[in-house]
Amino acid sequence: MLYNTGTIAVNGNTATGTGTNWTAPASQVRAGQTIIVMSNPVQLFQISSVNSATSMTVTPAASPALSGQKYGILVSDNISVDGLAQAMSQLIKEYDENIGAWETFATTSANQSITVTINGTPVTIPGIGKLAQKGSNGALAIADGGTGATTAEGSRTNLGLGSSNNVSFSNLNLERGNDSAASGILTTTSKDSSGTIKNYARFYAERRADGNDYLTLHINGASNTLNRYLSLRATDGAVIASSAALGIGFDSQLGDVAQCMNERRINGGTAAFRSLNAGLVVGGTNFQYAASFFFSAGDVQSALWVDYRTGNAMVSSGNNSTIAGGAAQINNLWGTKNTTVDASGFIKRSSPVVKVFSGGEYQTNDESEGCTVTRLATGEYLVEGCEGLNSDAAWGGIDGGFEIPTDRNKQPLIWLDYEVNADGSVLVKTYHRTHPEAPAFARNELQGINDGDPVDIPGDQFVSVRVEMPADSSYNQKIRAAEMAMTIGDGE
Repeated sequence: MLYNTGTIAVNGNTATGTGTNWTAPASQVRAGQTIIVMSNPVQLFQISSVNSATSMTVTPAASPALSGQKYGILVSDNISVDGLAQAMSQLIKEYDENIGAWETFATTSANQSITVTINGTPVTIPGIGKLAQKGSNGALAIADGGTGATTAEGSRTNLGLGSSNNVSFSNLNLERGNDSAASGILTTTSKDSSGTIKNYARFYAERRADGNDYLTLHINGASNTLNRYLSLRATDGAVIASSAALGIGFDSQLGDVAQCMNERRINGGTAAFRSLNAGLVVGGTNFQYAASFFFSAGDVQSALWVDYRTGNAMVSSGNNSTIAGGAAQINNLWGTKNTTVDASGFIKRSSPVVKVFSGGEYQTNDESEGCTVTRLATGEYLVEGCEGLNSDAAWGGIDGGFEIPTDRNKQPLIWLDYEVNADGSVLVKTYHRTHPEAPAFARNELQGINDGDPVDIPGDQFVSVRVEMPADSSYNQKIRAAEMAMTIGDGE
């Protein structure tokens, strides 16, 4: 009987089949059989072992190498009694080996593997004793995929997880598949007494869309009622928080700067982020609701306060005893929101100020917004939208709310007069001014113009007019709207 399915190639002692299945039970192909290759000349080989459905080891080595040849395997040697005896001997040998191996597989309790021959190919499989450890046989070793213990406590200990429910690690490595994956995240859950989840806290490394790496602590409420994070940026160590309310901070009802600072001092710098009291007025600026930064070094504290309505700022400082005693040092900061540069180039308290230029052009600041200026005639300018002059003593009181241009010797270049009309508008009048007692170069003499003649404001300078604004001015309305929004936001 012949097996001649497919073709064969022989290179050295290796035979490779194409379209063959030498390990199929029906093929009856086994070691010791003869292969006849229909080459020119015909070559004969003996099978040493069947390695797979398409590979065998043969002897002798092919010379020359063969490929794509028709062949035939004598699976049943009817030529002689000796050939039949050899085939039967091979079958009995394989049978005995397999029966012995399967007997060991079924009866042993030892932790071992056995080898059987299937379709002429040796296969190693674990015995029953290795597949399952039962009762007194002991625990499956860690090396074999077990825990090496028969109790939960022993298993945790053997796996390096501690001996109790409080798991401990000497090293723990969590890897994230990618930045959007839910893997590699250390999560802790908080529950109430009934077992209902209150919130989750997650700790993980991530790379965000800005290309920077972060270490993030993320807190979520059970129903997304809370969503806060705190991140440490790897590139510069910057801390990024979704909310800057650090510690146990709360709003203070105290209206004194020193009291607010003392609240923050005794609460570790976490209290009195802003004052709700309308009485927190410093240097004419109301710092109610003003956010503040608090700094502490030893027994010395300082704070920076910023008025949310105007941007005006104040700093305060002191030590433990002075602050606790209500004696903080306070310093108002001057800036573009509360100062103006007058016609002589000096900074003065500003608001509300209107700058009047030669041709009737004008500039207002935030507080004087709404005022207008019209040039009526030579040296006459009408300022409207106000209620007369502001009586600030820093500008000379009710009759001193002006700054006029000067020369390099600080001599006035013009005379100034004014009238306040019944509607609150201010008529500003300017006149030429000479200095006959001064040296010739400083007398401010102009050909054809005498001292006291009406003239326009010098073209490269301006007159500053500090006015009083009505209660319904644009600036005052904005302030009231901001205060109302803040009050509503606080539920008052």
